[in-house]
Amino acid sequence: MIYTLLNFGWIFISTFLLGFGFLTVLGKCFNKNLLSIDFILITGLMAATVYAQAMSLIYKVRTLASLLLLLIVLGIAVLLHRTLFGWIKKMLADRSRLYGSIIILILLTFMGMIIACQPASFYDTGLYHAQAIHWIEDYGYVKGLGNLHNRFAYNSSFLCLQALYSWVFINGQSLHGMNAYIGIVMAGYALLSFQMRKAERTSRVADMLNFALLLYICNSLGGMESPGTDFFAMCLMLYLLARWFRCQCMEEKYVLCILSAFGVTLKLSIAPLVLLAAVPAIWLISSKKWKETAVCIGTGFLAVLPFLVRNVMISGYLVYPYTALDIFSVDWKMPEYTVNRDRNEIMAWGRGLGDVNKIDYPLRAWFPLWFQGLTGAQRMLVLLNMLLIVIVICLVVREIRKKQFEMAYICCVATLGLVMWFFSAPLIRYGRAYLYVLPAIIIGLATERMRIAQKRYKLISAGFAVWFIFLCGQYMKNQEFVRIVSPEDYPSYGVTEHVISDEISIYTAEENDRTGYEPFPAIPYAAVLDKIELRGNSLKDGFRIKEEYRDTKLSNYGQIEE
Repeated sequence: MIYTLLNFGWIFISTFLLGFGFLTVLGKCFNKNLLSIDFILITGLMAATVYAQAMSLIYKVRTLASLLLLLIVLGIAVLLHRTLFGWIKKMLADRSRLYGSIIILILLTFMGMIIACQPASFYDTGLYHAQAIHWIEDYGYVKGLGNLHNRFAYNSSFLCLQALYSWVFINGQSLHGMNAYIGIVMAGYALLSFQMRKAERTSRVADMLNFALLLYICNSLGGMESPGTDFFAMCLMLYLLARWFRCQCMEEKYVLCILSAFGVTLKLSIAPLVLLAAVPAIWLISSKKWKETAVCIGTGFLAVLPFLVRNVMISGYLVYPYTALDIFSVDWKMPEYTVNRDRNEIMAWGRGLGDVNKIDYPLRAWFPLWFQGLTGAQRMLVLLNMLLIVIVICLVVREIRKKQFEMAYICCVATLGLVMWFFSAPLIRYGRAYLYVLPAIIIGLATERMRIAQKRYKLISAGFAVWFIFLCGQYMKNQEFVRIVSPEDYPSYGVTEHVISDEISIYTAEENDRTGYEPFPAIPYAAVLDKIELRGNSLKDGFRIKEEYRDTKLSNYGQIEE
């Protein structure tokens, strides 16, 4: 736990200063103060992720990347020390909720440390997360890495963020607690920003979305110890919607639009939230604020650019697994059939079909199978959302008639995200947060006229906090032990060694398809090794499909299909 606490401290200090510097510059461009604590911490995570991705395109993400990051944050602290001290002094002067906030954050940090110290037991971590992080730590990027294992081509920017803060260069153990830290930040925001004493409709909707964010975090406790790529993306989606309703000015919504563009690099499933950018875009253009427009577009593009470049380097495609965006002719490009098969397999798995050959099943065929595989609570949630879509359509019509176009538009964006998730790959893990959004919005709007006394408000807020901490306590009670100094390492699995050359060996899984973090490099399927070749004499040169297999129906498992 001590090692994890130090790691969390460094993550907090570095991302805080990165976010503070970013928002200070952005605020000067917009002539607006944007320095709220949640903006600082979350844009700081964005800046650290973009930095880690950019660094991976130049060099490996290890010692040098951490040292350069240290120099950057020291530079920000020196250049902005007056603004920084002034902001801190102002924050400490507001003592109305200071002590209660500190107690809640201490409790959250303690719980986050316990979670981060558990073994990284999430299945996909052993399948590819751990190895992908290892590649980023040791090589940054490798051309055609998706040919070695197709899941490396998923290229979530979160794995670069985890590699940046893994501290593997200190004692050889790669930490995996980033999701736990993000959980602390998101839960802290949700708990400390409740404003149920206000009767404004936007405040009530935001409160309900805060509750949805807490609910999602509680349902994700069992996987936060692993570097899974869903958690940050889903939390960010709920945060963006909740924070949207708390924005005091249009400039704050610019920040959320930049974050929504960044969110696509975490998980493509939250891409519909980019449509939120239409609201400030229309306002900017109608107000002829061309400088601010250029800043927003440029910043959003820079947030996504390293992700797109890494996509091309790893898979040969601008956005994986979509072959329609095939604009690069490189020798390491993954075969089109393999990429399309991978996309179909994701969809088939999400629909509960279990067989990629059933991908053409119509809705009436796969929906009963998918629905049958859900738990009772999940079925009720799905049915509730089906009903709420009808209600939301009526709500949108009403809002348009009342000329409340922004509320109508946000409801449409939230509904579109839910529908796109359902008709693509509706695995609950991929889009659980979407199932919470419509209920939260409808409940918030339904209670907009309900006035809550100050004492009752405090009781409700305290109740939310106690409920959340109780559920976290129930999770911790089920943990067998926690190491005092270092957290649990990645689990180990049986592997078989394959000698590629005098200096290179690649390992494959002996049972199932998990290989873990060590040994390295390792992949699940031995059959793939017969179909690929090195582009040079070292692993850094990358991989490509052998000439004789490029036009075949090559599966993700190294099998030639008829």
